[in-house]
Amino acid sequence: MKITRLAICALVLILALSAAVLADGRYQLTLVNNSQYYPSYNGTIWSSLYSSKDVAIGPVYIRIYDTLMQTTTSCNMLCVDLLGTISWNQTWSADIAYGTPTTVIDSTAWDRVVYMAQHNTSWTNTVSTDDTLTMKIEKAAMQIAVWETIRDGDNWDINKDANMGNFALGSIWGDYSGTIKSQIAAKAYSYYSDAVANAYEGYGSTHGYYLAVNTATQDLLFFTTDFTPPPPVPEVPTMLLGSMGLTLIGIARRKFKRH
Repeated sequence: MKITRLAICALVLILALSAAVLADGRYQLTLVNNSQYYPSYNGTIWSSLYSSKDVAIGPVYIRIYDTLMQTTTSCNMLCVDLLGTISWNQTWSADIAYGTPTTVIDSTAWDRVVYMAQHNTSWTNTVSTDDTLTMKIEKAAMQIAVWETIRDGDNWDINKDANMGNFALGSIWGDYSGTIKSQIAAKAYSYYSDAVANAYEGYGSTHGYYLAVNTATQDLLFFTTDFTPPPPVPEVPTMLLGSMGLTLIGIARRKFKRH
């Protein structure tokens, strides 16, 4: 009886600790401060005619620590959340989510975002130590196309004017002639047009993204080429209940053999 009570107490304690871990999110994301992986450009974006913010424009290089499996990986990711902010070397908690993020205007927009990101993969490149001008423009354009699509859906207008909707691209820092901005805008529209022509309903629903536990931090699109959702991993309490159950069965069997 004493052993059984001890096992039950241990189970309660473990479940309490597990619940606390899960509340913080399974994954820890860190924005890596390394010049090799800096976003392509810095610039200004507008969320309305009267509201702007200075941002890094392009995919960000994120280190991912899986607190359950205790493994670390890294890859480029795209921001799908204009409201959340992150800074160099910041670490925040997140979980994998499926379906349409709340920051996206509708499911059709998300289908297009997932399609364009999956079929134009230069933004995932982390091999080059110094991106070419072409690759910088392609990477920045993908982020702009994602922001415009999730904010405005069918209303493509990234110029700051009365028709801009909920997103516009302002100036690119150091681009005094506006040439780089024009190239980014043209490439972004090509991504969007391709997605409009080819993305079908439900395309994005099975593709994941990291949902930040703290709403002040960013939600990020994390897959690379041909991403498919990983098989479901048992939650920590379920795994512990299974192992604890086997332990209790073993205790019961030993007690039975003694009688």
